[in-house]
Amino acid sequence: ELEPGERERLDLTLLVADVTADGHIVRVTREREMLRLGAALAQESKLSDELCERAVDAARRLRRLADRAGAQELVAVATSAIRDAKNGRKLAERISRALGSEVRTLSGEEEARLIFSAFRRRVGLGDENALGLDLGGGSLELAVGNASGLRFETTLRLGVTRRSEEH
Repeated sequence: ELEPGERERLDLTLLVADVTADGHIVRVTREREMLRLGAALAQESKLSDELCERAVDAARRLRRLADRAGAQELVAVATSAIRDAKNGRKLAERISRALGSEVRTLSGEEEARLIFSAFRRRVGLGDENALGLDLGGGSLELAVGNASGLRFETTLRLGVTRRSEEH
C-alpha cells in the first residue's frame, strides 16, 4: 500500500487495525515517521545518539496515537536498521521502554517469511513456485514458495536507501 519510493524513507510505521471474525484486517489509522535510519547506517555502523533519541521520541508519539485510536494490543517489530546497527539492541530496548511493549527484532529470514505469507494471502498462488521480493530501505528479502508453503527464504543487505547513500 506504500507509494513508489516511499518505503525506503520510512522507519517507524504505526498501523492500528481491527481484525474481523473471519480474519480480515480493517485499518483504523496509520501514521508514519521518517527518520532515515537506513541512510544513517550506510554512513556509520551505529546510529547516532541524536537519531536514537528521535526514534524514541517518535515511538512515544506513535504510542499515544495508538492509545487514542483505541488499540488494545501493541505488537512492535524491528527490521534491518535495528538488526544491523551496532547499537541496535540498545535502541530496541529504549524503544520498548517508551512503548511499554517489547520490540522484537526480526531476523532477515523471518522478515522474508512474513512478506511471503502476505504475498500468499493477497496473490492467488498455485502449485508452481513463485519468487517474492521485498526491497526496502536497508535490505532485500527473497522468498520462494507456492500456495502450500515456503521453500526458501533469505535476506541481503541491498536496501535502496543503504545503497544510494553508500554510492
